[in-house]
Amino acid sequence: MHLLLLLGKNVIRKIIRTSFLGKFFSPIRQMIVTTDYVEVQYKNQETRQFSYQQSQGIAQRQQGFWGSRFSWHVAGQLLDYSLLNQEDLNDCFEQIVQASTVALNQNLVQSLKNFQTLAVQQYLRESSLATLQDTLVPLLQNYVTSQSIWQKQLHPEMLQQLDQMLSYLPLDQGKSVLRQQYEQQQLQQRQSFFEHIESNPLTEQQRLAVIRNDDRNLVLAAAGTGKTSVMVAKALDLIDSGLARRHEILILAYNNAAAKELRERLQKRSQSCGIAPEDCPEVMTFHALGRSILQQEKISTHLSVFTEDPTKLEIWMTEWLSNYIQSDPDGLSRFIELSYQPVNAFDFKTKAEYDRYVRDHEYRTLQGERVRGYQELLIANWLFLHGITYQYEAPYITKRRIELGFDYRPDFYLTDAKVYLEHFGIDRQGKTRVDIPSQEYNAIIRKKRELHQSCGTTLLETYHYDWTENRLEKRLAQLMQQQQIPVTQKSAQEIFDVLNQAGMISSTAKRYVKSLAAIRVERLDRAAILKRLQQQNIAFAGRYADLLDQIHQAYCKKLQDDCSIDFDDMILQATDLIQPDAFHPQWKHILVDEFQDISMARMQLLQALIQQGPSPILTVVGDDWQSIYRFSGGKLELTTRFSDLVGSHSLTKLEKTYRYNNSIALTAGRFVMQNPEQYQKNVVTAAQVEQSAVYLLDSHTTDNQTLEDQVVQLIREIRQENTTASIAVLARYRYLLDNVKGRVRSTYSNIAY
Repeated sequence: MHLLLLLGKNVIRKIIRTSFLGKFFSPIRQMIVTTDYVEVQYKNQETRQFSYQQSQGIAQRQQGFWGSRFSWHVAGQLLDYSLLNQEDLNDCFEQIVQASTVALNQNLVQSLKNFQTLAVQQYLRESSLATLQDTLVPLLQNYVTSQSIWQKQLHPEMLQQLDQMLSYLPLDQGKSVLRQQYEQQQLQQRQSFFEHIESNPLTEQQRLAVIRNDDRNLVLAAAGTGKTSVMVAKALDLIDSGLARRHEILILAYNNAAAKELRERLQKRSQSCGIAPEDCPEVMTFHALGRSILQQEKISTHLSVFTEDPTKLEIWMTEWLSNYIQSDPDGLSRFIELSYQPVNAFDFKTKAEYDRYVRDHEYRTLQGERVRGYQELLIANWLFLHGITYQYEAPYITKRRIELGFDYRPDFYLTDAKVYLEHFGIDRQGKTRVDIPSQEYNAIIRKKRELHQSCGTTLLETYHYDWTENRLEKRLAQLMQQQQIPVTQKSAQEIFDVLNQAGMISSTAKRYVKSLAAIRVERLDRAAILKRLQQQNIAFAGRYADLLDQIHQAYCKKLQDDCSIDFDDMILQATDLIQPDAFHPQWKHILVDEFQDISMARMQLLQALIQQGPSPILTVVGDDWQSIYRFSGGKLELTTRFSDLVGSHSLTKLEKTYRYNNSIALTAGRFVMQNPEQYQKNVVTAAQVEQSAVYLLDSHTTDNQTLEDQVVQLIREIRQENTTASIAVLARYRYLLDNVKGRVRSTYSNIAY
């Protein structure tokens, strides 16, 4: 028998007890059934209520000899209890079935409506996928396991919709089908818009870039493929189709010129789709956005004098370094140590590699000479700092220097002591650099010793292994002592004056200004600076990090004392202000142009806008083959590793270019894609040529024809084929380009540059 309790108006509780065996083996004590919920009371004193509104299935029962079994999918779990009192369960089972079925039907209607909204009427976003996974998928899975029972209780039309939904499971695979269906639908519905939004109809790739609205979207645009057209079309499509209003869209451009171009294009193209110019979305640079946020939050945006005149920043840096050198007991030695980057010549694999390094790096001594290597630099500076006068690579005093077969110039001639010092590049086993034959080099060493001995001159010797064993300075001191050469340490003031007069402080200041810019734009603290230096195998990384961190802190204090900000502060401070209790962004769509040149600070600003905004859709457009702003903090890896950074996203490639021909596309593409970090692109060109349009010229030509002659000859040949051809000349070094430009100008007076 069972017990009915009248608790209030229309609220009836029925108790389902356990069977005799259930008293011993069931985990529950009893179930309470009301008109609104089922309550389960467990033997461990826990009580849980399950509302019919949470129903994800139809309640089922099964009779058994030892008691009845009850099961019901509800609230994301399966209630499954056996050994229940059969009479109690039979008395209220139909009530549970009816209530759970009504609620299930309501939940199905709502879930299918959500499906239409999230996956049919718009591009299926990854975040929407998670919502469907939590709501619709459990219902469909329960339908599969209890299909015969659902078919008896639900309307045939509902069952038909469920069967259709099953074709999209699992959603990780079905999402591609859903997105493709939406794309095809939009390509048809928005055909007129796509054909008239620009002066020429958009390509299919451009149209897909406009249609795809995942949470994160990457549009890779090869040069000349119309990325600006995509930016303009996407923004206007959002407004024209009613997906967003102008104030819900933010377009970010890299610089003022790009922002101006986008504004003008939006104003012009909006007329083609009937959008008033004042209804066009906002276009800003990152700096303008940051400044706007600061102003809205009543933060001063007074610009530092450093932003108006970069020379003043170099002057400040020079003064700071001067004070650092003079005020810190270790400042002078640390400054000199960090002014040069050590290199081990034995680490180079080929002569070409070594020659390239020597060509690209200058070692200038405190006395002003340019020496051939780092170890010679250390020797020269040690001699200078210890008051020992010398000449670098002075001719050997006797004409017998020709006996060696070359113009013998010892590394150093100590003028007061009248002795010579040679630094030999050998290890303790007499081995040399990889590109220098050891036997020949050691034979020359022996000849040099013999020459000095026969001429009665003194030769002092240091070796590569002295430096690798960290005893080069000790070796020099021993040699001076053996020759009784006076060693007098220069005063700190004398050394400072020399550094200042030689321009080393000001030149180093310029280098540290660049480092400061990188620290600011990438938001690096001391630990991050150290990590970056270590990754680049920079010597003295810890001391470098300390100094750079001190410079950064001093710079920030200077800005604070002046009550001013710089351009980086516009972004950095704005990022910190984007919080619920401060600036709360309301943009639902964020479009970013020239994403390949974005810096870490800009990326962090974007991330803050996304995290604190109303789940905005981010679309970035860029070309990883055209990144040119690394010097100002641009981080190409934010594009090439976009997936690692943001996770799942839609990727659209714009690969049809109208800017250059197939010869240039093929040559450039093969070259760029040798780097595995670059995206693979199959660039298709509107212009087609049969002959090569790319010419490579070697400045180290072996014939009598100069590089300038070769360029002029090629221009002549190209013009013979096409008198109106446009020609671009690229060079690694500016002086090469200037030489060619001068020669071409003198030969072809009618050529425009």
